[in-house]
Amino acid sequence: MNYRDIQRLVDSGFVPEEVLVEYSKNVHMICEAYVRGDITHEQKEELMLENKRNFFSKKSDEKWKYKVDLIDGSVFDEIEKKYGIKISSGFKRFIKKYNGSTPVNYKVKVGEKDRVVGAILSFNKNEKDADSAFLALDGLKGTGLLPFAIDPFGNYFCIKDGKVVFWNHETNEITETGKSLSKFASDLNSNTMTESEKKKDSD
Repeated sequence: MNYRDIQRLVDSGFVPEEVLVEYSKNVHMICEAYVRGDITHEQKEELMLENKRNFFSKKSDEKWKYKVDLIDGSVFDEIEKKYGIKISSGFKRFIKKYNGSTPVNYKVKVGEKDRVVGAILSFNKNEKDADSAFLALDGLKGTGLLPFAIDPFGNYFCIKDGKVVFWNHETNEITETGKSLSKFASDLNSNTMTESEKKKDSD
């Protein structure tokens, strides 16, 4: 099935146009990564196949939009070495599932205030179409914070000592939530993760 066939599905109303936009964006990113030499031909084909499966999947998570496929899973090892931050397996699974995406249910409680999750950061290198985790990591270098999401005002949701915290970019104030990443995701959307996934992500 080529691009024209996919476009016909959109024109017929079978597939939402935003899904086609996401599909096309992922194809472009995968091809760029291949041209730069970041991934092999075999990895490129695997990512293309996964992208097409996601396009047709009836099990897509409608509570999250505009996901950007994670190009290279080894990026977590690079971050650990460069920034001296330990990244849990649960965090890696979370990013692989929601990289660059935006939650439909975007409000979370931080202290006594409701905060807005604008988007999950993208952990792809040279990211152009989503908020970059690397810009956030550079800005927070030396703090021990692992940023994973941003609000509309440039503040970050981060992991510190296994819990989610909120970092205010104007005051450098850190507000603890007392929540694990899985609980944080559950607050955004109770259907985001299965019970078994929540248990794994608490590891």
